[in-house]
Amino acid sequence: MGERDFEAQYNQRPCAGGGTLFQLSWLRRYEMRPEHYKVEVIIQSWNTAYETERHNDYSVCSTWALSGTSYFLLDIYRERLTFDDQLNSMLQALAYIKSYNGPEAWVAYFAKRAIEEYGYYSP
Repeated sequence: MGERDFEAQYNQRPCAGGGTLFQLSWLRRYEMRPEHYKVEVIIQSWNTAYETERHNDYSVCSTWALSGTSYFLLDIYRERLTFDDQLNSMLQALAYIKSYNGPEAWVAYFAKRAIEEYGYYSP
């Protein structure tokens, strides 16, 4: 019996204590962000929701920096937003990305949005 099955059967936790997809041992805390010149790219991941009632989900954006082989979580943005407010937040986030990466980041950003929204991207 493997670790996952043991945790589910005997401890009533269907996933292993250290994680299954992401291992807790892979994560570290950093005191400082990577130097600006060492950042290769800024990546943003959006999980969107468009209702603002108390029972609705939040829209969440995580902003990451890739430096060498390490990813640094720079920011988490979480708020209940209407569709229009979501677009405004994304444009503000795009300005943040552009300040790190330059205009080429726009292409990657909107390609990612097209894939997420429509399931494909065609340049």
